[in-house]
Amino acid sequence: MSYILDALNKSEEEKKQHKTPGLNTIHQTTEGRKTSRQPILSIALFFLFINLLGLLVWWLFFNNAPTDKGVHLVSNPPLKQGDAIGGRDHSSEIGSAAQRDERGKPEAPLLSEGQFNEGFAQRPQRSGSGANTLPRIIAQEIAAIRFSSHIYAEDPALRQVVMNGQALKEGHRFGTELELDQVTEEGVVLSYQNQSIYISVLSQWADD
Repeated sequence: MSYILDALNKSEEEKKQHKTPGLNTIHQTTEGRKTSRQPILSIALFFLFINLLGLLVWWLFFNNAPTDKGVHLVSNPPLKQGDAIGGRDHSSEIGSAAQRDERGKPEAPLLSEGQFNEGFAQRPQRSGSGANTLPRIIAQEIAAIRFSSHIYAEDPALRQVVMNGQALKEGHRFGTELELDQVTEEGVVLSYQNQSIYISVLSQWADD
């Protein structure tokens, strides 16, 4: 009998444990879920409002910025092609005029060997008083000059000639009161008592 009562008590306890909730039962878990969803919804609505406000501000203040920049760029016109060509033509005209001036300068006349033999016609004096004939001894010394070396350079210190076996530079004296005044690209300029005599190296070059 006691076994039967124990079995009945156990069955009643199991029924109580598996009893379904009634209408008056308080649902605490569902209310907790509802309360936890409300802050998330509020935060989402707040961020949505901020995004809409930022989009409205950008549309009002920054939408016209590209058109303004385009206007500023157009305000600076490019350089006309005609102006650039005109500047180049002007510079070329200046260069050609300078070349014409250099070509128009008279070159120093070259004296042939026959002119030396006839009396060594010389260039005008530096003072501009006219031309005079050289003394006979000076004319003979000039006629006897023979070049065996001729060195011309832009640096005057490097210019040198060898006349009658004697190496001379600008400013050196030789013979009877003759001085090597200048070494040019094609000859030399000698001076005698303030008179200048130009000699071509090829006209009196040594044969041997």
